[in-house]
Amino acid sequence: MSDTTGLRRGTDYVGVGAGAIIVNEQGQLFLARRGPEAKNECGLWEFPGGAVEFGEQLAEALRREMREEYGIEIAVGELLDVVDHILPAEGQHWVSPTFICTIVSGTPAIHEPGKCSQIGWFAPEAAPVDLTQITRENLAHYLTRSSPRVSHLLRREIQAPVAAGLIREFAGVVGYDKAVGIAAAAIRKDAIAAGRSMREKYPGAVLLALGQIVREVWAAEGAMTVQILEETDQKLSFDVTGCQYAELYGRLGVKDLGFCLSCNRDEAFAQGFHPGLKLVRTQTIMEGAPRCDFRFYLVA
Repeated sequence: MSDTTGLRRGTDYVGVGAGAIIVNEQGQLFLARRGPEAKNECGLWEFPGGAVEFGEQLAEALRREMREEYGIEIAVGELLDVVDHILPAEGQHWVSPTFICTIVSGTPAIHEPGKCSQIGWFAPEAAPVDLTQITRENLAHYLTRSSPRVSHLLRREIQAPVAAGLIREFAGVVGYDKAVGIAAAAIRKDAIAAGRSMREKYPGAVLLALGQIVREVWAAEGAMTVQILEETDQKLSFDVTGCQYAELYGRLGVKDLGFCLSCNRDEAFAQGFHPGLKLVRTQTIMEGAPRCDFRFYLVA
């Protein structure tokens, strides 16, 4: 790799800047007006983001930028697009991957007024007209995308009635306990395969990658309220104090099968994600406890 000491990214060499389309529960999009100290396109509205540092993953860069500039924690979801951001008049060239995101905690506020002069939430069809070049492209792609990603919670909502119906039918033949046991074994087998698949999408340090999955997949769109207690290379410890999965199964009238259909997956998922991962959990909201206590350990 060539030495870039003293060189300016985006000007002396192509820079990488990740962007976030943050969507709230009303479907509105978060936009920020670039301030007088912005690197380019000052005064225009944009989907916020920032430069990716050497050795930093794209999602990590986005979370850091949103924390520093707006005081919010976000979950980074699907990749919307990757756009060339070439500004001949300003002599700059960036490559910008943009992700669909949601706010996990915090309320957006301007923390760096030199970079951002105004923020707001806008319906997609009512976005300001004075947008940055890349934001215009991002918005067009967002409005025309034909197959938005199905959230983890919505996937469970789709699966639950079918799975519960099958279990109850088999229970009438072989008995409730045996039917649930057979279903639980099949679900664990599927969870192991899902863990292996997710490992390919989330490489890197095992427990740090698992922490990303908890935030960005399991808790996406507010599906879980998560309190991280400890996050190291050897241990991931967190409590779940709010669980929409439990609420979902209750609403569907299958709360008695909620543990089998959902919680039952977690230890098997960890096994598929990495054979040295162990889960210790003593209680779940699904079973009536006030919180779930997840303690993942990397033992090999």
